[in-house]
Amino acid sequence: MILDWIANGTPQGDPADMPDPVVTQSEWPLGAPDVTLSMLQSYTPPRGKDVYRCFVIPTGLNDTSYLSAIDIIPGARQIVHHVLLYQDTAGVGDALTAKMTTGSRDIRASGDPGSH
Repeated sequence: MILDWIANGTPQGDPADMPDPVVTQSEWPLGAPDVTLSMLQSYTPPRGKDVYRCFVIPTGLNDTSYLSAIDIIPGARQIVHHVLLYQDTAGVGDALTAKMTTGSRDIRASGDPGSH
């Protein structure tokens, strides 16, 4: 069925069957955050490849903190189709990033944070 749809040029279905668009009051669907974190540098994956890439994003938090919600707002929604998050309290991500050299392969996600 899906291959037939692709072979026919991926035609749009009946617009009457579409759900109503999600209405949000702001950029943050879960409400204004207490803390926002950003990547240290931008990243654009190679075209045509589905790359699972791990990034270390420092929080700068030194005290015990509790999360009640996490919301991701990617800079390129047309590229980012899912996000997996892990908490790294042991510095494993920093150690892996330090081992990377220019031109080396990505730190690949493989199912869980301890399996690299």
